[in-house]
Amino acid sequence: MKVMHLDRLWTRERQAVFRSWVENEVQVMNTLKPDGRMVQMQEVFQLSRHPDTTCLVLEYLPGVDLHERIVTDYQNLTASSLASLIASLVQQVHILHEQRYIHYDLKPSNFLVTNDRVHLIDFGLTKRLEQGQSEVLLVYRREGTV
Repeated sequence: MKVMHLDRLWTRERQAVFRSWVENEVQVMNTLKPDGRMVQMQEVFQLSRHPDTTCLVLEYLPGVDLHERIVTDYQNLTASSLASLIASLVQQVHILHEQRYIHYDLKPSNFLVTNDRVHLIDFGLTKRLEQGQSEVLLVYRREGTV
């Protein structure tokens, strides 16, 4: 489960940005075509006693993020297993791009590794290319987590 809580001490602007991230993530996860590799959302709800808290119920995928996998298992990673992980990672991004989405927050902690399969997670900053749009303006903004 992913729990996202809006902090009332944030500025109105920051609260608006947060709300747009939450709405965007829900919308993207509802429209992505399931392929067995991207984490799937099962349910979304707000807590009745805490309306500023949104909960996403995601499918359970036992594993660790790619960063942790590399750091904790680096001695056992062979060139072949690394090549397989990288190929799976690239395939995930390719599938997302085929559906006209740009993730905007690709980093090792946003890939979950389960039994040498890679699953893409965290779609809060993901944007969809409009029909006919073929170019993307990339502007560095520090919005995701580092």
